[in-house]
Amino acid sequence: MSIIDYIFSLIPVAESIFSAVLFLWLYRSSKEKQHVQLSIFFVFLSSFYLMSMLFNSGLHQIIPVLYVLSLPVTLSILPSFYIYLTSITGRSKNHSVHKLVHYAPAVIFFWMLMMFWFEPASVQYDYTTGNLHDLSDLPLLNFIRLVYRIGVYTVIHAQFVVYFILLLFELRRCRRQIENRYSLNEQMNLSGITYFVLFFILLYILITFSHFLGVSIYPVSRVIFNTMSSGIIIFLLIRGLRFREMVNTEDTETDKV
Repeated sequence: MSIIDYIFSLIPVAESIFSAVLFLWLYRSSKEKQHVQLSIFFVFLSSFYLMSMLFNSGLHQIIPVLYVLSLPVTLSILPSFYIYLTSITGRSKNHSVHKLVHYAPAVIFFWMLMMFWFEPASVQYDYTTGNLHDLSDLPLLNFIRLVYRIGVYTVIHAQFVVYFILLLFELRRCRRQIENRYSLNEQMNLSGITYFVLFFILLYILITFSHFLGVSIYPVSRVIFNTMSSGIIIFLLIRGLRFREMVNTEDTETDKV
């Protein structure tokens, strides 16, 4: 990777880390649940972009670690965003205990893939660099490869479909709340939430299909990918801060009533 490539790859990482720290700091001062939920979302987002940068930089010593963590981290992005969305629409209180169930696929795949770390370091290196073609004598690697392929080519796409439907239902429910004059969320800006969700979906599509876009191969594709990601992350950060103001305004008006 060239210096310019490194810089463009670092931008979304830095933005995501800054956003995670910012919303965590806001949570410490305000104790509003949506701040910590958005901070968790940005933690997973920053982890993805950091691992992507390290992978593309060719640091083969760390690739075995990235191989195990990349899929669970990717599977955690959608659930963390959905949980945040329900926190700003006021529904997270109804399933606060059960929200960790959304992370079950990520945890399951992590436990299955972590067996890769028990393989010898030389085997890990040869496998992740593509130098190990014959796996007939390595049943554990065969199993891990099967699990990884199922996760990448099936579970991630199925998860996107499921959460896309859940996000649409949440937007529809939010619309009904706003149309109800007695709703606690009647002052919430539905168009702002809709754009927030749409931009996130665009970002997730970029993440999901980054491999097919040649991000790991072509520097130009990587620069375009990181540039678009950086713009979307800034938008999500700004909208997240504005949602804080909406909720506070809404609560103030409710107290007056």
